[in-house]
Amino acid sequence: MHEIEYKKTYAEYKRELDTELSKTAESFVRIGYLLKVARDTDILVESGYKNMAEFAHAEYGLSDTYVSRFIKINDKFSEGGYSDHLLPEYQGFGYAKLALMLQLPDSINAELSPAYTKTEIQAIKDEVDEEKKVSDIERMLEAPLSDRPLIEQTIYWLGKAEPELYMQISERMADIWTVEDIKECMAPQGEKTYSVRIPGPGRMLLMLNEETACIVSTRTGEKTETGWGEIGQQWEKIRGTKEQWQQMYGDTFPENNEVAPVQPKKETKVVKAEKPKEPEKPKKPPKQQTIHSVEPSVPEPDPIPEEPEKAEMQGEAPEEPEQQEQQLPGQMEVVNTDMETEECDNLQRLKSAVTDKLKDLQTMWENGEPAGKMLEAVKELQRDLQRLKGEEGC
Repeated sequence: MHEIEYKKTYAEYKRELDTELSKTAESFVRIGYLLKVARDTDILVESGYKNMAEFAHAEYGLSDTYVSRFIKINDKFSEGGYSDHLLPEYQGFGYAKLALMLQLPDSINAELSPAYTKTEIQAIKDEVDEEKKVSDIERMLEAPLSDRPLIEQTIYWLGKAEPELYMQISERMADIWTVEDIKECMAPQGEKTYSVRIPGPGRMLLMLNEETACIVSTRTGEKTETGWGEIGQQWEKIRGTKEQWQQMYGDTFPENNEVAPVQPKKETKVVKAEKPKEPEKPKKPPKQQTIHSVEPSVPEPDPIPEEPEKAEMQGEAPEEPEQQEQQLPGQMEVVNTDMETEECDNLQRLKSAVTDKLKDLQTMWENGEPAGKMLEAVKELQRDLQRLKGEEGC
């Protein structure tokens, strides 16, 4: 390593680095602005290029993807959406972060700071994308809408998803607690985002910093303001012991293996929502081992014959079957076929009814029908689904 002489103080060095980092984001906005100028004016008339895209590719090797991204960055993060100045709240982010933030709602971006890493912003984007996979109808069928405040639902489901956090806060609250205790538990670095999946409303981002707190819906981008005091009050309602956690959530409290990690895990500012557990696949019975499986040269053993019926082994005469009423040839086949046909018809009618109700729900949602009317339709759909579940397949 070469020794260099650097005589500035740390404060001067930090100020210099901050300036360069802010210039980085500023330059991306300015590039987007200049590309817009080339697109929207006659500045390229004397250049010989047909359009801005041809100019950017020939002169700077910029693909259409990069050109589009620079322009979109300027659209979203410049003052007025068409200038060479970066909005003050986005200074210090850099190109990679801004490119990700292009795909996030403004309400989420407004809560981010340059302290969030690219990986953490990507994690937030992953949560937004994951929620998009759940249709509105699936969300409505998850659970009926609750009248409880959103912050109450959020802390309740966060307590289930993060049992260790639940216990940590419960222990802090055993005596007199303050807002600072809640901050130290939930956001030890000063900033933190928890993704909480609430059945019905969907994924919510609980976005925290030292001063403020809010909940942002990943589906709609709607923001609900809250505060550290209110968050503490909601924890106060549900705090308790491991046994109380198990009773409240109807689940077994997970126990971590007390093995010291080789390397301390870096604290992240983003906690993803809990994923639903997949059902365990039934294990296949182990194959019986024989001498042949160990030594192939030994022939395989003959299969073991099935044991005869107990009555035959004891020499007892088998019971005579009850005499049944004589049936005409083909009579049973005709009856069974008619019954199967009727069952198939019922099943198809139920499937058609479910399909029609799903289409009706989608139409009602798109037309902005009242929620009460849609809930009635959901109840009818649930009844049909229960009946469909009880029918045997053809």
